[in-house]
Amino acid sequence: MTRYKGINALYKPLSTSPSKSFDGASSPQEIRILPAVIGILKGAKFRAHVVEDFGPRVVMGEALWNNPSVDYDRKQPSRHSRRYLEQSIDHPEIYAHMPPGPYKDVEEFEAKYIQGTVYSDKTKTVFAIIDRTKAGLEEDGGALAGIVSYTNASVANQLLEIAFLVVLPAFQRTHVTTHAVGLLLQYALDAPDCNDPQKGGLGLRKVLWQTGTTNAASRATAKKMGFEQEGILRWDRVYYDAVPMKKESNGRRMPEHGDERHLGRDTVFFGLCWDEWHDGKKQMVQQRMEHFLQ
Repeated sequence: MTRYKGINALYKPLSTSPSKSFDGASSPQEIRILPAVIGILKGAKFRAHVVEDFGPRVVMGEALWNNPSVDYDRKQPSRHSRRYLEQSIDHPEIYAHMPPGPYKDVEEFEAKYIQGTVYSDKTKTVFAIIDRTKAGLEEDGGALAGIVSYTNASVANQLLEIAFLVVLPAFQRTHVTTHAVGLLLQYALDAPDCNDPQKGGLGLRKVLWQTGTTNAASRATAKKMGFEQEGILRWDRVYYDAVPMKKESNGRRMPEHGDERHLGRDTVFFGLCWDEWHDGKKQMVQQRMEHFLQ
């Protein structure tokens, strides 16, 4: 087992020179990085908290960085879940374009999302977004602004997806979305630093983004943050019991034999690849983030 660039990884790096591009290893099995991500998600306006230490995962796992200058927490879900529900329960529309939600109480959120979705999926972890420009709990150093996930992580294919981004209404149309997505992109796509394990990223080859065709805001965010549209998959998903949950469909005619309560979604696929990132999009994203710091 090799400790490499702050990540305890079951792979052999092909390069040990920081000037050379990172390529994963032969037959990687696991990369453990979860709270190490928190060491990177420390922009001037943000601190990210892990909703839970989910244990060893495909691209998420136990803390291996021990940096006293990095402020991160590994907390129980209820620490953030209750405040998240308090701020989101009256806004079911924030779930209109995604399979999960809305949730009637914190118990349902933890049972269906934290336990039922996150715990059961070894490719996923979820973060609480803390806006450090707003007052919040003293131990948080800011206000809870939303949640966001890494999911569909694949060591074999060296990619992951940014998903389930929910920015609470009070923080929408601010710096929150740009910084939250930008920090996750930086950690996923930046090359690892061979000399300093507290710097650099995972050096993955691609970050994915998926959203419904009718979700104009999400599509705009993807493009703004450098993602390229790669295609549309029609009738990709079914939103079960969608009408009472106020989900938005693809707007297409339902099959005659279909249950009208179960709406369909067409999914737009976006991607941001390592070469695009290093050929200019990294700088573009950084400039967008710095714009809010001025």
